[in-house]
Amino acid sequence: MRNHSITLMIILMIFLIIFSVGIAGCSSKTPSTTSTTPTDPNAFRTAKPTTPTSPPTPTAKIPPKFTRGDILTFKPVTADDKILYIILNYDSIKDGYDVTYIHRNDDGSWGHWYYGSRDIYFSRTDMEAHGIYVYGHIDPDQIHCEQLKGPDAAEFFPCTRN
Repeated sequence: MRNHSITLMIILMIFLIIFSVGIAGCSSKTPSTTSTTPTDPNAFRTAKPTTPTSPPTPTAKIPPKFTRGDILTFKPVTADDKILYIILNYDSIKDGYDVTYIHRNDDGSWGHWYYGSRDIYFSRTDMEAHGIYVYGHIDPDQIHCEQLKGPDAAEFFPCTRN
């Protein structure tokens, strides 16, 4: 049985060698001698000469919809509303708004913030595309900051915005 296996293995190896040589591309076909270079030097000239054009004129950037001090709301304001947004700054480089909360005074007017009020950044696209309305306007430099008592009545937090 062992001799039979060796013979079969030799036959398979010879067949494999002959098959590999046949696949490797031994053929009698000669390469083509046609040239790919056109004989007419203008054969590839299909585009017409272009005329110089002036550079595009930059379009004017649309000014921001909101200005510093605008008090903003998403809905009609009622007596129950105690907090709205106020624009602190428009950043033309980032193309967005710095906003914070403004609180209603005891007399119903708008005009104070609390310790811990933080600025929030909104991109211009987000801020101007969501049906936000200007409710009023106030100079942020004129808004006073209410001091809040901490859990311990003797502790006060200073206002940092002014």
